[in-house]
Amino acid sequence: MDTDNVVPRRMHKKYNLARIPTLVTDDVYEFATERTHNMFNPKRKWLIKHCQVWKNMYKRELIADIPFIKGILFEDFPWWSVVMLRNPRVTIAPLPLYFYIPNFGGIVLSAKQLRIMQSLCTGIETAFNVYKEQASDYQMKRWREEFQWYFIKWAFRKIKYLDSDSDFATARECFKNLRKIGALDCPPNKWTTEIRDDIFDFIKD
Repeated sequence: MDTDNVVPRRMHKKYNLARIPTLVTDDVYEFATERTHNMFNPKRKWLIKHCQVWKNMYKRELIADIPFIKGILFEDFPWWSVVMLRNPRVTIAPLPLYFYIPNFGGIVLSAKQLRIMQSLCTGIETAFNVYKEQASDYQMKRWREEFQWYFIKWAFRKIKYLDSDSDFATARECFKNLRKIGALDCPPNKWTTEIRDDIFDFIKD
């Protein structure tokens, strides 16, 4: 793809900023989600969907001492999880302030499936341990429902792309570790319970 000449559909659209609605909240957990589809949610237009770092602007003092985990992919997830723990006041504005063009030769999209799975499990473990130590019951509940189990599901789906005994052994150790620290406890609903049970079947083989 010749990305130098790609022009997003709304690049030239003009916005009257005085007419753009915004929402200010002191409860980021009410609006942040990793869910892809929320078509029937009355708050849909205010949802902070997904945890990519580039989708938001931050005050320096909020994030200056929050490190990224070196050497993993999808480091946005554990980083964003810690940012939310600080209860920042958030302004949500439904404006296209950033246009993203996928680079299929980039690190993430060209990565091996085992490395993706390992990175996701490392992020889950790191964020879970922080929440276990620091989160209120409300924060833990919302994070578990809106983020944790979506990443567990994503990591576990990578199993079907593995093709060697050593890769399967590595994957089992990753999920055994998540079980050991308690990250697979308390699935919040039916579909997460089914995933938990599938993981338990996988790691006991």
